[in-house]
Amino acid sequence: MTPRRSTPAGEPGDGEPTEHGQVARLALRFLGPDSSTTLLSLPTGDEPTLVALLAGRVLATVELTVRGGRIAHLESVVDPAKLADLNLILDL
Repeated sequence: MTPRRSTPAGEPGDGEPTEHGQVARLALRFLGPDSSTTLLSLPTGDEPTLVALLAGRVLATVELTVRGGRIAHLESVVDPAKLADLNLILDL
């Protein structure tokens, strides 16, 4: 697995690989049981996709690439402008 953290261009960490443990800790911090988020599965293409809701709004989408029964890669969208249409579709 080559985890990557996507940040807006020009910000520290743009495209830098991160360690597996760091990716897991960040995922749990923002999406885990202590985060007050609700996770929903979203029917999409071949890969599983999650929608994270917080305070009645879409916080993020997370697409998982699964290989051999394990998460090999995750791709997340957290930009509110990119998530606005999904809020409308989900009637939030």
